[in-house]
Amino acid sequence: MDEPDDPSEERDMRAIRPDRAGMAVVSARVPYAMDDRFQRLAVKEKIEHRALLAEAINDLFEKYGKPAVPIAFDSAGRKSMRALGFTDTIGGAPPGPKILGARLPEAVKVRFGGLAIELHRTSQALFNEALNDLFVKRGLPAVDVNYTAEELTRRTEAFLAPDGPWEKFAAAEHALQQRMLDVTQNEGLVSHRPGLSPEEAKNVAIGHLGLGGEFGNGLGTAVVTVMMSSHIHSPLLERVAKAAQSYWGKPSQLSGFDAGLAGKMGIPKETCGEALFRCADEIDQWKTANRAAGVLDDREAQQVDRCLGKYRIALKPVHEYMVYAQGLLGQLAVEATPSR
Repeated sequence: MDEPDDPSEERDMRAIRPDRAGMAVVSARVPYAMDDRFQRLAVKEKIEHRALLAEAINDLFEKYGKPAVPIAFDSAGRKSMRALGFTDTIGGAPPGPKILGARLPEAVKVRFGGLAIELHRTSQALFNEALNDLFVKRGLPAVDVNYTAEELTRRTEAFLAPDGPWEKFAAAEHALQQRMLDVTQNEGLVSHRPGLSPEEAKNVAIGHLGLGGEFGNGLGTAVVTVMMSSHIHSPLLERVAKAAQSYWGKPSQLSGFDAGLAGKMGIPKETCGEALFRCADEIDQWKTANRAAGVLDDREAQQVDRCLGKYRIALKPVHEYMVYAQGLLGQLAVEATPSR
């Protein structure tokens, strides 16, 4: 076969989808929480993902005095109307940033890039702003994307401060652990999980595969020995990264050391962070089963409930800090590797 004289002739031989003519991909890496909120909003309002994204960007144009770009989508023959949704976890620790975008008219991409230059802003920052403005417009809270070194320092100091979130959580975990150690000395313990013996059930609730091991060998160790130790002089970001990796990426004691038991429980894969929530549920179910069996009396059950309630409340701000830390690390990875 003769080679085409003009390389463009070879390109012309390829089939070009009519619906992509004059279109360009407009996308950015966004925090997991932002992508999740966007996807849920689209499903809730039954709006095509690319139409919702176009609305957010056109609203941004109008916010800064630029005319909106008229957009009309022809979905004929399309089986999927989802926006581009490439999972792009940074560092192997979920939930990392995701690439969110859609094919929109080329004019949108050109105008968006021009606006970023005019405002001396990064395209990433403008994309986040457009989505957060969309959320607020729909009555939803904005997603925190204030990822700066100063903000990281401020939040970490508050997180580790005396009577701060970490100290309260550690105290709540200790109190719950002690209360459970007391009541598990009762005779006639029963299992709260079908297929598990009473001893196995106790273990996955508070033993080395339960709260005791999951806290002590997971986030507890990362925070105390890495973030709080006076003997470690590595930069704050490196210490926070290790704690975030422990929370989001390190396998839990259960899934990492007893795959057989984890399989019986229907938990083939679990991170240290997920285990902290799972243990609370295990303890609650264990308490309910043993109260129904008469192993625990009302007073003991109520004491466990009080400790468990304080634990759940204290866990929430710890989780929020770890979400922020992971978002920061993902954002830094994005800045170090710009989108092409």
